[in-house]
Amino acid sequence: MTIIGITGLPGSGKTTVSKFFEKQGFVVIDCDGIAKKQYKKKQVMDKVKHAFNIKKKSLSRKEMDELFFKNKETVQKINLIIWPIVEKEAEKIMKKSKKGVIDSALLFEAGLDKFCDLTIFVVCPEKERLKRMQKRGFDKKDIEKRILFQLKEKEKEKFCDIKICNSGKLNELNKKTKSIIKKINYAVFL
Repeated sequence: MTIIGITGLPGSGKTTVSKFFEKQGFVVIDCDGIAKKQYKKKQVMDKVKHAFNIKKKSLSRKEMDELFFKNKETVQKINLIIWPIVEKEAEKIMKKSKKGVIDSALLFEAGLDKFCDLTIFVVCPEKERLKRMQKRGFDKKDIEKRILFQLKEKEKEKFCDIKICNSGKLNELNKKTKSIIKKINYAVFL
């Protein structure tokens, strides 16, 4: 089994790179998507509410974001609840595949890199990243909060085996990704 970890700051294009891998036969494990689904489950929400002594019956997505990105301590508390669940779900998917991709903004922060044979960091100019995130409905303040609790770009880059620069040109990004996939497939079958 070959597992590739793909990470990047919000709006960098990591999900686009993961989709290119998927088109080449890799199973993509969308860890951020798994985490979002977990928050909708009653038992997970009950743990979050208990950890923060919240009496309210349910929390909206906006209230969750405000709670989650309040400070470093709240991020750590929520991560201790959610990431073990995400890790179990990711392991289930990995067991069913010969080659997979772990797509996670928090690949290193959550310790998911321990499953990876190779890690890829997708980088993109900040101006382009902000523009993409704003198109998705995030304001600059929301984006900055999300980035604040991730490893800095230079730190993530140190941990990754490969860096892909995403200029915003889809064909160029596709070519770079296909070249990496070709090398991975070649190395796996040696």
